[in-house]
Amino acid sequence: MKVQSLARSVIMATALLGVSSTVFAAGEDPLYPLFQMEMMDKNKDGMVSKKEFMDMMSKAWDMKAKEMKVKGSNMTAEQIKELEKVLGRVLS
Repeated sequence: MKVQSLARSVIMATALLGVSSTVFAAGEDPLYPLFQMEMMDKNKDGMVSKKEFMDMMSKAWDMKAKEMKVKGSNMTAEQIKELEKVLGRVLS
């Protein structure tokens, strides 16, 4: 029962995310498409697992790191703040 309730909550949150973030659909942020349900749900079971979500977060990290020309695999505090801003716009 808890799994079904959690799954419904994730689906609803994703649907609300899609509705509230239509501004980004026009391509304002290249990370936006990564966090759409159909992009995250790799096994097409109608749900996003923790692994599927973390895989998308990894892609988002890599994209922003490349954009910000991060040296190596570590971001500075300033770079992390920039990533947080972008994710805040995409995920809210």
